[in-house]
Amino acid sequence: MNWIKKYFINYQIRHTPANSSKADEVDFSAVREITLIADSEQDMLDTKSLCYDLWGKEIKINDRFFSLKRGKVILEKELTPSDFSFFGHANIRIRTLLDQKPSLILVSSENLNPYLQFILHLQSKIYRVGFYSSSNSPFLDLMLNHDPQLDKKGNMANMIQYIKKIHYHEKT
Repeated sequence: MNWIKKYFINYQIRHTPANSSKADEVDFSAVREITLIADSEQDMLDTKSLCYDLWGKEIKINDRFFSLKRGKVILEKELTPSDFSFFGHANIRIRTLLDQKPSLILVSSENLNPYLQFILHLQSKIYRVGFYSSSNSPFLDLMLNHDPQLDKKGNMANMIQYIKKIHYHEKT
């Protein structure tokens, strides 16, 4: 049944218009709220820690991670295929996430699955930062190359370092 949901999610991406306006440029020194989307709970926690190091504890982070878990217990911050209907429509948990308007969406996933692509597709007005791949490019505004020599935490640290450089450049 998961492949049917993916089919309808991809259909939704192709036939649901993204927000027609371009993503707002982000002033990295003025970021007060971000949405963080990760592949796993551990990636989410690691990236959240890096974000607090950059922006301080006063930043609001809406953090979520994707899981293919099929159990009955779904964690509050977990995104699963069950958050989408058979025909690819988002449930209340996803709609609540989409209703938030952060300054920035930070994506630690190197290869976005159709569920995450759809969420980013619907958030096209918000500046989205992640790793480069041809499949990610329609859904991200700023992409950095993934270094195969580093683990995911190291690559996220590089991304945060790059954002710090942008942040420092904007102050001068």
